[in-house]
Amino acid sequence: MNVMWVRACGRVVLGWLVSGLWLASSAWGWVLAINEGVSYQHQPAEVAARYSEVAADLSRLLGQAVTVEVVSDYAALRKGLAERRFGLALVHPAHVSLRDAGIRPQDVKLTYTRFQDAVPFFIDSGLTQAGATASAKVIKAWTDQGGRVLTTSRPVPIKHVIASPALSAQQQTLVREYLLKLDTSPEGRQRLASIRYSGFEPYDENALLALAVWLKK
Repeated sequence: MNVMWVRACGRVVLGWLVSGLWLASSAWGWVLAINEGVSYQHQPAEVAARYSEVAADLSRLLGQAVTVEVVSDYAALRKGLAERRFGLALVHPAHVSLRDAGIRPQDVKLTYTRFQDAVPFFIDSGLTQAGATASAKVIKAWTDQGGRVLTTSRPVPIKHVIASPALSAQQQTLVREYLLKLDTSPEGRQRLASIRYSGFEPYDENALLALAVWLKK
């Protein structure tokens, strides 16, 4: 298992993972699953278009066609992973952890929104007394209008790339090196600008696994 972080706006805030979990290839090509539209509204066609050049690069590297499939629904993502329909998947895990601040699940009633930008509306409308979000944009807008932040959770990687075990060791290396080197050339930086990241960096596997244990508590 090889873990990477993704840099956004020059800061390490997201992560990627190449792992021997769940996935298999098709005989005629690979599907790159993009798990976007989880926290914000996106048009699938627009998301797929942003990843088209990356998919074309990967097609050349792997010697097989790589097509993009946008999967914003977690149930559909889990089903696709279980059915081994994806060769590569860029996944946006979700979590709620305000536990370290002494807030226990049994002490609050949780209400879920489909998108993070709906959290301020729920508070302003009196539907909830507080909200949780991982969006810096939502937090800034909230504090700019006088809203308060009660507590901040510890940072965790929120983007993982998972690769099929059907990819050979050589193919996994090609994918890993391709992503790592995107920010080292003008063409690569153009690709990153399209998918709205600034680059990929290595991340320690044991640290990621420790975070998973922490989140499950």
